Amino acid sequence: ARAFVLGPEILFLDEPFSALDAQAREGLIEDLGHILADTGTTAVISTHDQGEAARLAHRLAVMQGGRIVQLGGLREVMNHPEDPFVAAFVGMETLLKGQVVACREGLLSLRFRKGSGDREVLAVGEAQPGQTVLVGVRPEHVALSLQTDNTSSARNAFPGAVTKVIPRGPFFKIELDCGFFLAAYVTAQSLAELGLQPGCPVVASFKATAVHLIRKEGLDAEV
Repeated sequence: ARAFVLGPEILFLDEPFSALDAQAREGLIEDLGHILADTGTTAVISTHDQGEAARLAHRLAVMQGGRIVQLGGLREVMNHPEDPFVAAFVGMETLLKGQVVACREGLLSLRFRKGSGDREVLAVGEAQPGQTVLVGVRPEHVALSLQTDNTSSARNAFPGAVTKVIPRGPFFKIELDCGFFLAAYVTAQSLAELGLQPGCPVVASFKATAVHLIRKEGLDAEV
């Protein structure tokens, strides 16, 4: 509160909520957002918490080794990271390296080898056949069911098994073995309705539009 008394044009905040309990942090994040909007004050906030960044930021800068590796609008950075480090930092937990085998009218077919055989993912984007890319899928874009839904518009569906159920506040993170690692978020209601627990067989699906492609030189050395 004292910081706003002098009416600063720019406010620098270094991990402002790190020492607070969850309830106090939620209230202060909301209050700060309202104050910044009402006063028109520009704030530069450093944080390791993606949730804080998502709730307060209009623009996001991701730093690695003391330098900015990506700068852009919040949704742009969160949904379109430009390299593997940024993808992992913004919560794109499923990262798979593969090769483009076909491209037809903006629909890519990507093949990658995991476990006992090849897997194929369909994605919307632009790349050349033979090009090596990194596939990223955000956990909130993955849907889980107990059997294949032939009426779903999701072009990618993989049978698998639950390996971990991890509470994440109002949601649960479900880690899956589909012949490759895949993460999904579900609500408590979905967790109960599907009976999700380690060892439970499921079908994980996601749309081609939910797949983000990263094309980068030196990919083999980074993944």
